[in-house]
Amino acid sequence: RPQPQPQPQPMPPPTRAPTNPPLPKGPPPPNATRRPPNPPLPPTPHPSARGGAANASSPASPRAWLASLGLDAYASNFERERISMSDVVLLTETDLERLGLPLGPRRRVAAAAAAMRAA
Repeated sequence: RPQPQPQPQPMPPPTRAPTNPPLPKGPPPPNATRRPPNPPLPPTPHPSARGGAANASSPASPRAWLASLGLDAYASNFERERISMSDVVLLTETDLERLGLPLGPRRRVAAAAAAMRAA
């Protein structure tokens, strides 16, 4: 005589992750502490607008600037990409690497550009 097959057990309902209770409606109570909003940041002008590349202490061209750093061998890389002095302060490490500067010159250019930004 064949044995009866066991009936499959019903699956338990899926469990839900606990949720946060809903926020109360309306304004916060008068005794609630609120942080004052942060003051807005002042606008940062483009380097060319603040005279970063046009002041008397900085060279007129990337070629002259690179020559002052002893890196005039890389001037053609800057000229090929049409980089002006107002662009120099915006260059990132990645940009300098893409320009073909090895690590040492790349660090010197980045440091000099950072000094121009700070001036």
